[in-house]
Amino acid sequence: MASFTVEEREALKNFRTQIGDLLDKLDNYQQQDLCLLRWLRARELNVDKAEEMLRKAMKWRQDNKVDSILKVWEAPIIVRDALPVRCSGTDKDGCVICLQPYGKWELRQIVEKGYASDFVKFWIQFLEQGTALMRQDSIGKKEPITQFVLIYDMEGFSMKQMFCREKIAAELNVMKIFEANYPETLKAAYVVNAPKIFEVLFAFFKPILTGHTLSKVKVFGSNTAEWRAALLENIEPDELPSEYGGSNTSCPNYTVDQGIEWLKKGIALPDKTFSSLMIPPGQSANVDINVSKSGARLYWNFKCEDYDIGFSFLHGNDELFCCRRADAHLHVQKGTHVVAEAGTYTLRFDNSYSKFRAKKVQYTYSTSEDNNN
Repeated sequence: MASFTVEEREALKNFRTQIGDLLDKLDNYQQQDLCLLRWLRARELNVDKAEEMLRKAMKWRQDNKVDSILKVWEAPIIVRDALPVRCSGTDKDGCVICLQPYGKWELRQIVEKGYASDFVKFWIQFLEQGTALMRQDSIGKKEPITQFVLIYDMEGFSMKQMFCREKIAAELNVMKIFEANYPETLKAAYVVNAPKIFEVLFAFFKPILTGHTLSKVKVFGSNTAEWRAALLENIEPDELPSEYGGSNTSCPNYTVDQGIEWLKKGIALPDKTFSSLMIPPGQSANVDINVSKSGARLYWNFKCEDYDIGFSFLHGNDELFCCRRADAHLHVQKGTHVVAEAGTYTLRFDNSYSKFRAKKVQYTYSTSEDNNN
């Protein structure tokens, strides 16, 4: 967030006075200047309107038992499976990054099966978990983390998903809740792989969103190079999954029961341990890793000279992680996985999409059983 202006400092002073009876109901994180300033910025520094907004939000939280939603409510499995979400890390300012493969969400299906209210609760729970992550990441910092970054991937989106009245109504409800109760928590929203019909869909939502929110939305089509470059302007490669231009090949789906502790990421392994292999055009190559103990942690790195390469991590025929084309020529790709059972795990490098060009890949791996590999 931007530094305070003179007008903001004056408004904040008056705001604190007017909500004096509420301050004891806010925790230390919520009482910090940057957190309170969100309400003022959402109402163009109008202190009276910001006070009204905050009071309504606190009543909404009480009426809907939002403070306990992380502890007492669990989303039905059908909702969790239909709406995968990933939290890959933080941007250069420490803001949490959330990735949503919106184009592949089966939202229409769950709404038509009667889970519209669960979808809304799922989103509220997700926003509360995001707030908990920001609160946790603010510990020890000079200023609190108050915003997050969203990446909406529209790949796979169809007309069937768009033209469903119940689905649109549920999403509009979520957006109204977001704007009214989580103001100015969105730092940026990147919509990638947006089809031409996206503008039709977006038109449904624009009237609900404030000018502040709309100004933070950036829409990109299928030009991968363009939107990957835009993401990397504000996000380090290690904080971004490989399929979005980063270097994290093992970013799993996020679930609320994981809590607020970040999952471990891949680490940089010693250069001297790398081996090389040449992959002919139109072919793939496997590197098998035998792991003798369940619970062992496996790490891997790889890079490619001059060009990208496809990658997947497998256990037998089960594909655990996959990136169709990783920018291994730009960033050393990293990954990690705790194996559920002993056996053979495979790093697969895929050059099948290249008809004429061979690829030279350098790779290495290490396990908690043998850190010298």
